[in-house]
Amino acid sequence: MKRFYRSVTLGEKAESGYPLLLDDKPVCTPDKKSFLIPSESLADLVVQEWEEQGDEICPTNMPVSQMAMTLIDRVTTNRSSLTAEILDYIDTDLICYRADEPEEYRNAQAECWDPFIAWVRNHFQLDLKITYGLSPLIQDPDIHKTIADYVSGLSDSGFMSVYLATIGTGSIILGLAFQMNAFDNTEILKAAFAEEWAKDKIYLADQYGTAPDQEKKYRSLEHDLNTLVYFRNV
Repeated sequence: MKRFYRSVTLGEKAESGYPLLLDDKPVCTPDKKSFLIPSESLADLVVQEWEEQGDEICPTNMPVSQMAMTLIDRVTTNRSSLTAEILDYIDTDLICYRADEPEEYRNAQAECWDPFIAWVRNHFQLDLKITYGLSPLIQDPDIHKTIADYVSGLSDSGFMSVYLATIGTGSIILGLAFQMNAFDNTEILKAAFAEEWAKDKIYLADQYGTAPDQEKKYRSLEHDLNTLVYFRNV
């Protein structure tokens, strides 16, 4: 799309945030909702992204703007169903399902995931159950309640951070750890891809390369986490 505006400014703060103005005209989201940015710090980043566009507008170069619109169009309006979706991960969480063998695989999971199990114990005073092989598990009611209560108390921006990190990693524990900034993004990504990297080591990916789909998934999650850091405490 050709750039169609000259000036990028913010309007007077409304109840839900700061409106973005292009040539003094308010911007709407793809769903035709008012584009109101929830904090001044986020709004400044959005203004910068729009100002930096050249002759052509490139949405991929505006990750904060895209995420802010996702918040309005997809998250805030569907929060109840999205909450139910991620709470289902409590009993199926990636880091609680371990392999019996091979040893390299089992050890890689323990190295990447045990610190998060310990974090839950230290922060929430809760012990997550772990299972091996294909045996299903159901976590204790206290775990379900504690996580549900925490998630319900988040702002929409904070909730979006947990939601997208959970969906991207397959773990609500990793999602919570990300939102609470308990681990850095590198550690979150390492945990999310512990199984894939263990397979890569076994099958000599350093010589033969990583599967393109795996690399694409990794880069996509890395991109989302790098953007969500601006939203998780808003």
